[in-house]
Amino acid sequence: MNPELAPGTGEVEVRSGPDGTVVVAPPAIAALAEGAAGPDTLVLAAAGAHLTWNLFSDNYIPAAVLDDPDLAQQWIWAVYGEEVALAVADFDGVPRRAIARPARPLLAAAARRLAYAHWAARWWPASAIDAIAALDDRLLATEITTLTGECEMLVDGADALDEADPDDEFGTMRTVADAGEFGTMRALADAGEFGTVPTLGRADDYALAVGAADVDATARDATVLARGVTGWDWYRCPPGILDASERAVSWEVVRADGATDVRVRAVAAPGLRGLVPEHLRPTAFGAAIPPTPLVLSGDHWQGLAPLVDPAAPVTVTVRVPGMGPAESVPAEELRHRIRDFATTRLRRAAQAHDDPYDTPLLAEIAAAEADY
Repeated sequence: MNPELAPGTGEVEVRSGPDGTVVVAPPAIAALAEGAAGPDTLVLAAAGAHLTWNLFSDNYIPAAVLDDPDLAQQWIWAVYGEEVALAVADFDGVPRRAIARPARPLLAAAARRLAYAHWAARWWPASAIDAIAALDDRLLATEITTLTGECEMLVDGADALDEADPDDEFGTMRTVADAGEFGTMRALADAGEFGTVPTLGRADDYALAVGAADVDATARDATVLARGVTGWDWYRCPPGILDASERAVSWEVVRADGATDVRVRAVAAPGLRGLVPEHLRPTAFGAAIPPTPLVLSGDHWQGLAPLVDPAAPVTVTVRVPGMGPAESVPAEELRHRIRDFATTRLRRAAQAHDDPYDTPLLAEIAAAEADY
């Protein structure tokens, strides 16, 4: 991004997209329809379009896929400026360049923050093992509601949250329609109106627990034949179920009473509370074991599977059946980068910020202030 240009300002290309869509994006930047949105992508549904930003990029100009360019004209001028709006209106299939200069910079900034808040609700890597605090889901949902109101011209209900059952104990986000302005929400947060942000136990305690022999196995004088520690594919489990660490899942091959079993343990997500619906409970899979549903016990999910194929290599993956792609997505390096990103966000959350695009969410501020 040109340092002489204001944030959200710069060159974009208007070009044809798949299935008759029109793409507006910085040159060489792929838009949503041109590549799968992963954990490093912020996505916002807008009237007649979808907008995306890269999580790590300081280029705040969104990439847009317009499936209804005429409808999208109601906000294009505000987010991209008049020059881009005219380029879209006159688009005849020939790619053309234009300079994005938001007519309403605060709206453009709020749109990115709204997309980031939705990203945090789905991908925030809460981890007791890695000392990354969970975000308060109610505080996060409240800010999403407020930002959605600020972006009414843009989203027009396309990316609003439905209000969930207030009695739902399973980390389901709720909206508070009358939350009001930022100052009101800050006061509510300071007064404890949103409850307590789940605190983390000592990361060392969880790290010691990972890979440790199960108490029952020890009591039975089981012999540990092999063990391993691994992470899990974030695509294949909803948020708030498992700790996001690469050391969250551990397994042991144990021999006792003439039987050989594989004991699986997975650290639960920080702040996991209430009953988890059966269809969202994780299951252990592996070539040498049958699919084994895990049971929540304290702050761990655990299960015991018979070793049905001693000749097969023992590897264990944990996921929610039916969720995510059929094959695991190799993204360990990306997960590490996201954890580093979250750690930096929490470290900066208590500091003063004057960048409207990058102001910490209230949930991040509360998490940073929590004593863990």
